[in-house]
Amino acid sequence: MLLSIVGLAIIVLAYLTSFVVVECIFHAGRDKLLTYN
Repeated sequence: MLLSIVGLAIIVLAYLTSFVVVECIFHAGRDKLLTYN
């Protein structure tokens, strides 16, 4: 039971981390595209 809770927490943390990273990359890339135009 405890192992499944830990596994779920790791999955949630990994998902949130990847979401934040994608958001940062997307915003940085969009800013670059705006400056190029």
